[in-house]
Amino acid sequence: MIESVVVIDDALPKIPQINIEGINWYDLEEDHPNKVFCLTILHLAGQYADLSDAIGYELWSHTSGKLGWHYDKDDILCADKDILQLPLCSTVYYSEAAKLRGGELLLGKDLVIVPKPNRLVIFPPGTYHTVKPYEGNRVSFNINPWSHPLCQ
Repeated sequence: MIESVVVIDDALPKIPQINIEGINWYDLEEDHPNKVFCLTILHLAGQYADLSDAIGYELWSHTSGKLGWHYDKDDILCADKDILQLPLCSTVYYSEAAKLRGGELLLGKDLVIVPKPNRLVIFPPGTYHTVKPYEGNRVSFNINPWSHPLCQ
């Protein structure tokens, strides 16, 4: 398990063009238009977190600052059965951050991560986090690996 936050600047050779809607679940072997991007992010995360039990991952985009303090979790399982299941780790990849005021990723009480294009943040499961309100252009992608399929 990853025990601390990892920040990788210039994470990818080129910032990819990713188009997604909603929260998407993919098995590790499943083909989709963003597979190379996702598996590259997971490969980087696997250098810091044990992903050997991963069977798939969720992919979603964050383009608004309206998500309050939370844990990354299986939201449906938590809501339906009051069971807390966490991903193997959490990742945030910033593809855009321009003319930005605010928008920092707050991890726990003390850590503030400033969005920067081509920056990857990897953090342990169960890390309480939020995004500060912002003005400007901020696009991040979350690719979280799981040891079980998400409830859908």
